[in-house]
Amino acid sequence: MVGGKVVDLIVKAIPVSNVNVVAKDNVAILMMWEDGSITSIRYFAIGSSKLPKEYIELYANGSSIVIDDFVKIHAYRDGSNKSDKIVKLRKQDKGHKIIFLSLLSL
Repeated sequence: MVGGKVVDLIVKAIPVSNVNVVAKDNVAILMMWEDGSITSIRYFAIGSSKLPKEYIELYANGSSIVIDDFVKIHAYRDGSNKSDKIVKLRKQDKGHKIIFLSLLSL
């Protein structure tokens, strides 16, 4: 989504003392890109299974997009004549194609 190259990368795993918890399933990742963009990824398997799994936020130039569990996409724009928009998918689809097609139509 950002393009370009990552110039710095920090990865931290939660220390694990419980044999039922896998360190590689509980990590925080920070990526710095050559254009100054920052990506933050938090992947935690130790939380409640009731919480939706995927939640993505994108920010750029006065716009924000939230992808909620690959079911809903919320688009917000400042200073635009277009109203904020919500796209609800018929079913959860973790395939990237449908998400990007929906984003292009916003």
